[in-house]
Amino acid sequence: MATADRVDAMIEPDFLRFDTLSLHAGQQPDPTTGARAVPLYFTTSYVFDDSDHAAGLFNLEMPGHLYSRLTNPTVAVLEERLAALEGGVGAVCTASGQAAFFLAVVTLMGQGGHIVASRNIYGGTHQMLNVTLPRLGITTTFVDPRDPQASRTPSPTRPASSSPRPSATPVSRSSTSQPSPRWRTVTGSR
Repeated sequence: MATADRVDAMIEPDFLRFDTLSLHAGQQPDPTTGARAVPLYFTTSYVFDDSDHAAGLFNLEMPGHLYSRLTNPTVAVLEERLAALEGGVGAVCTASGQAAFFLAVVTLMGQGGHIVASRNIYGGTHQMLNVTLPRLGITTTFVDPRDPQASRTPSPTRPASSSPRPSATPVSRSSTSQPSPRWRTVTGSR
């Protein structure tokens, strides 16, 4: 079998299993060198064939890369690989969990949307829910995660900005443990 035939056969997902997809999906070997590893592109910008090509990329009318903050070939391979592993048609990778959270919320919700969230969430996420998203018309009610009824019937009279974020939770002491402070900071759900 010729090299080109093997390359074409490698990317057919019908017969590839999870292990092979996790290593090879979304990328073909380099046609010049035959290198199998995904290259890292240390560039911020890309060359356009002409002004029509540039316009097509900026207008999202054709696939390609125009600036590394938006897309780059290395991240494109990761996105395609994740989509193949999950059986999806595409994936989006972000630079942080906060960016991923924001992207998910604004994709699923718009002005008038409402979120019910634990009051014991990470501080940055609480800030986004309590300050940033209300600017977009998305409100949040923070509830006690230990009270299942509270999450089923959030108070419609309590606006998101008036929901206090508790900074401490009591901790009980056992007779065998070292002395510990009565209160400790809680940053996540339990």
